[in-house]
Amino acid sequence: MVFHHTTISEQAGERFPTLSRLIDPVGVEAFLADHWERRPLLVRRDDPKSHADLLTLADLDRILALSSIRGSDIRVVDNGQETPIAELAEGAGGPGNVLEVLYARYRAGATLAVNFLHERWEPLSEFCRALGAELSAIVHTNVYLTPAGRRGLVPHFDNHDVFVAQLHGSKHWRFYSSPDRLPLRDATYRPPAEGPGEPVLELDVHPGDMLYVPRGWVHEASSEEETSLHLTIGVQPVVWVDLLYKAVDLLAANDVTWRRGLPLGFSTDETAARRTAELTADLLSALPSALPVDSALADLTRRSVAGRQTVLDGHLLDLDRLDREAEPDLDSRLLRRPRLLWRLTHEDGADRIALDFHGKTVRLPAAVADEVEFVAGAAEFSPREIPGGLDDEGRLVLVRRLLHEGFLTFA
Repeated sequence: MVFHHTTISEQAGERFPTLSRLIDPVGVEAFLADHWERRPLLVRRDDPKSHADLLTLADLDRILALSSIRGSDIRVVDNGQETPIAELAEGAGGPGNVLEVLYARYRAGATLAVNFLHERWEPLSEFCRALGAELSAIVHTNVYLTPAGRRGLVPHFDNHDVFVAQLHGSKHWRFYSSPDRLPLRDATYRPPAEGPGEPVLELDVHPGDMLYVPRGWVHEASSEEETSLHLTIGVQPVVWVDLLYKAVDLLAANDVTWRRGLPLGFSTDETAARRTAELTADLLSALPSALPVDSALADLTRRSVAGRQTVLDGHLLDLDRLDREAEPDLDSRLLRRPRLLWRLTHEDGADRIALDFHGKTVRLPAAVADEVEFVAGAAEFSPREIPGGLDDEGRLVLVRRLLHEGFLTFA
């Protein structure tokens, strides 16, 4: 099995360059040892514009002005109370006037939460793609715009880890005693009747600062003397129980023992209950050697590759050039699509190889495995330069297929 991804790390020789950028000057090893999944980290910076390449207040203004406002994209919240976008569309002017109604709520003190902005803003898309590849995790972004002196959300915890980049203005964060450490994805926070209690930690986050919040930490944030804009970068890691679930699923799919019913009457008959306990002990004793952990990990790896946002800018232009049939020729300059996350597998004895990328699998003859490795690893190449046993026509057939599928692009 060969697994590859392309990020800045291949050029810089660093393992986590995007993560390093987030937490600089804190080192990655210190962060992982002292903070990751443990406790918050506030990184103070003297540069208010240190996140300006990702998003600015002016960028958000333009995005809102040019975008359709849909319920899945934006939340309107004020002190924990949310107004559905559908209700805003019912006002004067109808759906075409939603942005004005949205701003009216903002002017009245509501927080605008813009969801999944990385799907519409290229700098965030690039950033999430790189960070997700480094961490083998799902990464997404939300943006919170809060008027001066207001609070959008009441105390709560997130089911994913969060990096907060303060873009404009400042926010005061309060952290409270948390009932669940590293909650599962479907866990919900049920605040005590008497409230969250006194804060265990309070922090002021200013423009350019970065705040890391582990999942499960109960928190709230309120803006100070001016409008606050912050970007949350959510990281949903694959956890050990995900691997165990997948291994058990694969085991049950291939061994009928795990699909049999418990002894009849186990919940009401004492004999059946004892038999159930005995069989359970026998099955659990055999479980460590029976679990297909390697297969489960391979499946999670495939899903990690498939779940990345596609990198297809320029693909329409490539397809147009292919339609002309004059290209590529043996001297055309090509390269593997930049920032592409991909995985090549070749099982011993198999007559096909599998190239996974963009959520799909392209199967090719095993005889061209070396040629695929070359075109995937070369910085830039022409079909004429591809080594191996293919003749010139075979080289062109291979690169046309990979151009058509979006793995390669014209340089």
